[in-house]
Amino acid sequence: MNVGLTKGAFITDIIAERKPSVMIELGGYVGYSAILFGDAIRKNGGKQYLSIEKNPEMAAVATQLVELAGLRDVVRVVVGSSNEVLKELISERKEIDLVELIFMDHWQDLYLPDLWLLEDLNVLTPGVSLLLADNVIMPGAPKYLEWVHATPQEKKDIANKSDLGSLTPSPSFVYETVVSEFDTDFGRVCFIPHHE
Repeated sequence: MNVGLTKGAFITDIIAERKPSVMIELGGYVGYSAILFGDAIRKNGGKQYLSIEKNPEMAAVATQLVELAGLRDVVRVVVGSSNEVLKELISERKEIDLVELIFMDHWQDLYLPDLWLLEDLNVLTPGVSLLLADNVIMPGAPKYLEWVHATPQEKKDIANKSDLGSLTPSPSFVYETVVSEFDTDFGRVCFIPHHE
């Protein structure tokens, strides 16, 4: 359930290279990644690491561990479902107007709806935003992968066949994708969005 040393080092290297001001995590579990990445954010001049965890018991454990690690000034654990918290932080509180770096590590079937939400809320910027999605190969997130690999026309077709609710995803986004596989598990996919 934790990101582990190998993938953790991969992501901390990305943080050191990109130096985001704010990083968001969807699925915090007990705070291992929040501590690891929150520390990297602080060391690289960033301001905040937001860890969104739906389970209040896991969030409470993560909050205590973040406190013990001395990262309370950088890491904030937010309890709630990813889509509701993202809407609140972006639309209602106006705390986030740009997603610089996001780490998706919650339920794989939520990756695509959450990506659609980010597109709909217009917080992804070509050449700036980076999405990291864990476990897309195993156990797998096939609908998410289909979307990020699709052409704008294919995305329109997917959207027409999907139950989008009130979401309006952006078929015009074309994602540059890189798949990195690790010996310790079955991989992570990094996506850099840009318009075609």
